[in-house]
Amino acid sequence: MKKLLFFLLVFNLSLLVFSCSGGGGGSSSGESSTDTSSSSTSCPSSSTYTLDSSSTADNTTITDTSSITDNSDVDDSTVRVCSSISTSQVDNSTVDNSTIIGSTIDNSSFTNSTITNSTIDNNSTVINSTITNSTIDNSTIDNMTIINISIVIDQILRDDNLDGFNSSDRPTVSSTYVLKDGSSISGNGGTDADPGTNIYIQFSEAMLTSSITVNTSNTNCSGTILVSKADGSGNYFTSCVQMSSSPSVSSNLKTFTFDPSSTLDSTTYKIRVTTGAKDGSGNSMSDNYTTGTGFTATK
Repeated sequence: MKKLLFFLLVFNLSLLVFSCSGGGGGSSSGESSTDTSSSSTSCPSSSTYTLDSSSTADNTTITDTSSITDNSDVDDSTVRVCSSISTSQVDNSTVDNSTIIGSTIDNSSFTNSTITNSTIDNNSTVINSTITNSTIDNSTIDNMTIINISIVIDQILRDDNLDGFNSSDRPTVSSTYVLKDGSSISGNGGTDADPGTNIYIQFSEAMLTSSITVNTSNTNCSGTILVSKADGSGNYFTSCVQMSSSPSVSSNLKTFTFDPSSTLDSTTYKIRVTTGAKDGSGNSMSDNYTTGTGFTATK
């Protein structure tokens, strides 16, 4: 009887141990599954993070190498480096070192990015980037390469490499100046300029250099840039100052320097820029520009 009780006790204990062992195996499998799930919800380290299908990121920091696509809305956010934004609305955001394609960009800042087939408007700032086939409106563009028939409207362009863009604005003369004792004075009201001064004209935008011409052969008033003193009847531009060579150009095709072939007299000179002067898009000035007061030189 005791042997039978002992055998039953051992048998029951064995069943209990087997049952616990099986349950422990199930529990271990469950913990592994839980760990995997926890790992999958952590922030990805590569371009696996995607904001798409009309998702919205508002006041968010979107991680490095992210992909933002398919009509997503990125608002008041920071998109980290090496991300891709496609066919999205980007508003009041900061985006660096990224590629933006076919998007609308509003009140945002971009640095070291590539922007293609996009609309950039309303006080966006784009720095050290390449813009291709895009419309740029009311924005500040700094240190840019703008290529492939991009349309540039109502913008400030600084230190730019402008290649094949279309400007809707006609060029204007921003200023004229000459030198007095080595310092610049206005070409429209300045007095006692150096007799050997060069003459400088600044335009509102990059110009087509081949359209900025002067007469280097004689004193006939030919070319798109004319400098003249009054004749015996007080009339200007019946004869003009002969220039020693074609003008030199600087400041991203906006400033042109003209060198008279002889020293200037102690009299008043006026400067005229004709409508033959064109910007890089081929737009002519709407009217001839002539300084009203002119400048005086001194011997």
